[in-house]
Amino acid sequence: MYIKLTQNCDRCIVLKTVSSSIVAYDEKNNLIKGARKNSTVKIAEFSHEQKIEHCEIPPEDAERFTNWREEQIRRIHIALLGNASEGMHGGIPQAKTKSTMGKSEIKIGEFSGVILGGILINPGTHLTPELDLDREGLENVLIATSEVKSDLLNICKRILYTIQTNGKKYCSAEDAREMLVAHSALGCALDSRGIGYVIKKDDSAQIPSPADQGTTLFNKIKKEVQLIR
Repeated sequence: MYIKLTQNCDRCIVLKTVSSSIVAYDEKNNLIKGARKNSTVKIAEFSHEQKIEHCEIPPEDAERFTNWREEQIRRIHIALLGNASEGMHGGIPQAKTKSTMGKSEIKIGEFSGVILGGILINPGTHLTPELDLDREGLENVLIATSEVKSDLLNICKRILYTIQTNGKKYCSAEDAREMLVAHSALGCALDSRGIGYVIKKDDSAQIPSPADQGTTLFNKIKKEVQLIR
């Protein structure tokens, strides 16, 4: 019997390996005596607020699992605080699902050390649902070009990971349309109608167009997100 975290580390699952007899034959079609097959069975699932208690879980295992869960939560909090000290806030903790993910000493099912989809917030930045340009304090609206790039890349990562996790349930067609409208407005702000530049492909310098570079960067981010599973 063992315990592991769900992929987003929001719950834990207790499982056990069960051995059962099966009918099997060798290459000469002779019956193999005593053939058995191991399978994994889910015993119970708990939120981090629930007490680990179940009729199939012995008290000593329940205590061991509780201590294990507390250690995983402690490590998640340390990782979030470490990110916050560098200006990266929020995000979704990820459990280790394969040997190549996270540090080698971390076991499958434990917190991998990876926090996906955090938002970089510089000191003094104020987040509001929608900026009110008619009020005082507009100095808080000012944004550096480095923030624009960082914020947009984080949004790209979060959208791709959410799609990978939730599939088509991520948004409705109307939501998709509204996001595209906002994206179009952003595009206007980043061309001659906003920042005042028209950036085109420079064939003489063999520099790809922003659209081509963006596609390449998108494909790179998409591969990174797919490796999280």
